[in-house]
Amino acid sequence: RRAGRAGRNVEEGVPVRLADDLANLWPCWRLVEAGWAQLEQLQSTWSLKDVVQANETLDAIEKARAAAQKR
Repeated sequence: RRAGRAGRNVEEGVPVRLADDLANLWPCWRLVEAGWAQLEQLQSTWSLKDVVQANETLDAIEKARAAAQKR
């Protein structure tokens, strides 16, 4: 477990099934939930490439943190 935003405990590696219409938006909502962007910013200034790159970076950070916890 890790502390999520606002101190909530968040399970890592737990699969979640979203409806298709929500799954398509998940990369944006993930950035909002992580505190990396606000929804208004994503809608007005971020490109698709920006969203993809931010999610890839967030993936790398989460993998590094998980690896560090296993040490």
